[in-house]
Amino acid sequence: MDIRDIVDTFSDENCPKLRNCPKLFFFTCCRNSLETSEPRAEGRTLARPFVAETTAHTDRTNFPVMQSLNQQWVDSNRDTFICYSCAEGRKTFYDDDYGITYFGQALSHSIAQYACEESLSSIMSRTCDLLKFFIKHTGFNPPEFRGKGLRRQLCFNP
Repeated sequence: MDIRDIVDTFSDENCPKLRNCPKLFFFTCCRNSLETSEPRAEGRTLARPFVAETTAHTDRTNFPVMQSLNQQWVDSNRDTFICYSCAEGRKTFYDDDYGITYFGQALSHSIAQYACEESLSSIMSRTCDLLKFFIKHTGFNPPEFRGKGLRRQLCFNP
């Protein structure tokens, strides 16, 4: 199923009851084509980075620009925060031994640790920072994320 179809289900047009409500989507899946002829990598999957710089900066609101979304599609999905564990066309880093993605582990740790005091954008920046601990296994393949039409900072704790 195309990720856009999932997000479109909750668009203002298709789900008017959620208009002006923030909608959060976290996808911890590979984003390579199913028709790919390359063999599935076993164990820790490595992918080529799509952004050359890391997020080792102090500004927790300046993130790599998501290049893979169609702008017109994004405009019809307001109040939406979308996060992918890897860039389009890439594989996410998955550890077969533990059954986890490194992104999922970093995100869940960051939410558990900081949700009571920080905004979602800050938590996402901390997630990117935490992913740097896995570089020796994965190289650097930062997640993609963007908030569209969000009028305020998103927080998990009121």
